[in-house]
Amino acid sequence: MKIRDIHGDLYLKNIFIVKDRKYYLYDRIEFNDSLRYADVAEDVAHLSMDLEYHRRKDLQTIFVEDYVSGSKDYSLKKY
Repeated sequence: MKIRDIHGDLYLKNIFIVKDRKYYLYDRIEFNDSLRYADVAEDVAHLSMDLEYHRRKDLQTIFVEDYVSGSKDYSLKKY
């Protein structure tokens, strides 16, 4: 478990992608700290579910695999 100051509302509609693999996340939860401090897995799960909802299982797999590889948080792959 990695409790951090997370985005709290990470969905495709809250990501702006620009050139050269740069991106911006916006519309994070600002109104309630208790909703924003949580396990990083919450943001990973929200974006993963949104990718699946939009029928982008290919991107969902890449996103989760890249996150797990970079973070070494292998517990996410249990689910």
